[in-house]
Amino acid sequence: MANIKPFKGYSPAPQYAEKVASPPYDVLSSEEARKMGEGNPKTFLRVVKSEIDFPKGTDLHSDIIYKKGKYYDARDDRAGKENESNIIIGEANAANISFPIGIRQVSGAIARRIVCATQISDSLKKGEKYGMIKFGSRTEVYLPYNDEIKISVNVGDKITAGTSIIAEIVK
Repeated sequence: MANIKPFKGYSPAPQYAEKVASPPYDVLSSEEARKMGEGNPKTFLRVVKSEIDFPKGTDLHSDIIYKKGKYYDARDDRAGKENESNIIIGEANAANISFPIGIRQVSGAIARRIVCATQISDSLKKGEKYGMIKFGSRTEVYLPYNDEIKISVNVGDKITAGTSIIAEIVK
């Protein structure tokens, strides 16, 4: 028997509704979505057609995606879209729960270097190093938003690799 759980729906604030709204992902090609999202950092197309932020020709089915780019200060709003970056996409297993995870390294203005030793098909264990982000850069972690995972940090919090708890499994 299927276990169906309701989920929360979110609506944007009225002043953002027009900028956030986007057509469904399956009615636009990547190129059409890229044109529609150009100059609008708030569009939901950046979620449902995330390839609009990758260089043309990127293999969208690769588990590791590297993007050449600029070197704005990692705290600058332009850094997330325009800076050199590397994203690792995979599946995590914790407390007998499997869930998707993304880890994105974004270079900054000072060291201008991303180190990623992980290769496609590598299996990483808790606490294992997968690469290094140099001084002045940032790392973004993407986790599902649901009742089983409680995020323990907020955007902008300073954390320490290997010691800070960023999320907990809630059963």
